[in-house]
Amino acid sequence: VVNFRCAFLLVYTVACFLALPTQLVVAQTTTDQNISPADSLGDMLARPNPDFNDEIRGNSAFRLGFWNVENLMLPTDDPNKKDDEFAPTGLKGWGWGRYWQKQRMLAKVINALGGWEPIEVLGLCEIENDSVLLDLTRKTPLRKFKYDFIHYESPDGRGIDVALLYRPDKFTPLKHEAIQIKFPFDTAATTRDILYVQGRINNNRHDTLHLFVNHWPSRFGGHLETDPKRTYTAITLKNYVQTILKQNP
Repeated sequence: VVNFRCAFLLVYTVACFLALPTQLVVAQTTTDQNISPADSLGDMLARPNPDFNDEIRGNSAFRLGFWNVENLMLPTDDPNKKDDEFAPTGLKGWGWGRYWQKQRMLAKVINALGGWEPIEVLGLCEIENDSVLLDLTRKTPLRKFKYDFIHYESPDGRGIDVALLYRPDKFTPLKHEAIQIKFPFDTAATTRDILYVQGRINNNRHDTLHLFVNHWPSRFGGHLETDPKRTYTAITLKNYVQTILKQNP
């Protein structure tokens, strides 16, 4: 459950949902929940919600989620990215047949996330580029739901980014930006941006959602090597959150 009065969602990846092996998180809002604005997202997700069901939500609820789709890559070699293993001759044996099979499977799960109505907003990570998002939303069964998306190319060395899918009939973005992460202690290192999207639920003009889609630096390399980068990313996010809360106490 996400409180409309808080109107605030932080979409994290492994950092906050390490216990979830699928790294797939879904929450649903309702307009009549007795939730304190001070409640954390974790508190709200942990509290049972009798209104969370798979019936058609209409204007009474709003479902949103996050999913690490794990290397949604084109089977081509981009000379500007470290994606050789996903080239047709790479170690993964990644080709167009497997690519389209993955796209169809992703579409099937996304379709199921919404129950009897398509999920309204979905944060994604490990997306290579706009092309894979266009394929997902225009060339799979998801096309009938007319999803749109927000995506920025990040400087990540592997070429994997974050993105936000949304239904324009249910959610209207007001502004968005890519928050770049530049480590002052390691200027040569690159990582994914944090995607910030401010928007409104179409049937509720009084509440604004502030969405942050995160995919923090990997722990590959060990805690001593990666913790400073993950901590710096967390501090960057915290500063943005605090700025928003000061403007909208």
